[in-house]
Amino acid sequence: MQYKRFGGEDNLSVLGFGCMRLPCLNEDSSCIDLEQAQKMMDKAIDAGVNYFDTAYVYHGQNGEQALAKLLRPYPREQYYLADKFPLSVDRTGARIEEIFECQLQRCETDYFDYYLIHAVQRANWKSLKNSRIYQTLRDYQNQGKIRHLGMSFHDTPEMLREILDTYSFDFVQIQLNYLDWNLIDSKRCYELLAEREIPVFVMEPLRGGFLADISQPAFRAFYQAAPDRSPASWGLRWVAGLPAVQVVLSGMTHPDQVEDNLRTMEQFAPLNTQEQRVIETVRDTLMKQIEIPCTGCAYCMPCPFQVNIPLCFNHYNRYAVTRTPKDMLLRYKTLQISQQDAAQCRRCGKCLEKCPQHIRIPQMLQRVKETNERLQREERSGKNA
Repeated sequence: MQYKRFGGEDNLSVLGFGCMRLPCLNEDSSCIDLEQAQKMMDKAIDAGVNYFDTAYVYHGQNGEQALAKLLRPYPREQYYLADKFPLSVDRTGARIEEIFECQLQRCETDYFDYYLIHAVQRANWKSLKNSRIYQTLRDYQNQGKIRHLGMSFHDTPEMLREILDTYSFDFVQIQLNYLDWNLIDSKRCYELLAEREIPVFVMEPLRGGFLADISQPAFRAFYQAAPDRSPASWGLRWVAGLPAVQVVLSGMTHPDQVEDNLRTMEQFAPLNTQEQRVIETVRDTLMKQIEIPCTGCAYCMPCPFQVNIPLCFNHYNRYAVTRTPKDMLLRYKTLQISQQDAAQCRRCGKCLEKCPQHIRIPQMLQRVKETNERLQREERSGKNA
């Protein structure tokens, strides 16, 4: 396992276990499959992973308790625990003491090694700046309840600069992968943090799994270069090879993902010049195919009208990349049966300010709806046969 020293103190595994996408017993994300998750956690820890990241809102607010159960077999000093203050629940800090104490209890601990202000962006920046949240968390740090204070950030480089000019953080977590390097200009966010010598913690290194299950033209470029490596391994190596990157969080859902990621990091080597060219080829291919820049983070949820926004976009993007009508129709039908499809959208706009990618969600849902209707018509006429 690869490790990097944080501030001359903690020896963190470069591969971190992100606990936003733990395996579930059914489509209800709050129903975590603890037996499966325990096997995955044990394998990761046995291989040397020591950084675990959760949040107040993960898995319908069941994520923290689940992680505590999964970590019970291990001494507290064997791992580093990261949690986050939920701006989506409290922007003013009115409940900060209550929420923080609740998190300590849920996680069965009396301190957090790493604690972040969750999903800071333009939509909540003014409220955060006018609140007592930052100072209260610094007070908790002085009391030993937080060892290192950071933030997870979702916005433009200009917004990041303004925040860093206002507050100091021990580390910053950003969305970073070879596609978003250009697509959402995460390159400049990374460079800004590197210039200020702020350790970079990475979320969405595989863009919510999108870069692990890529289109055939993109996959072919990877396969021709290295038939024995998965697309996910290319994505992790690209991110982990950036000098300012401290931890790369992978939200693992299946045991095979754990095994693949461990193989990558146990035999880690940064991409060479030729491999970087392969990444550029794949990036160019995907940039021409992706239509909705959704990572599946589900920060837009819940929808007042029960639309499963991430799944609607996931099914659409898969179709945009693969152009397999039957696949989209089959997947989308399950959303229609449960009345969670795009047709349920009433354009209320509540999802808009919560989206880290700033997607025009109502308009994109309309596109999903119209595409599905067109594919249904074509299927009835025999065009999709």
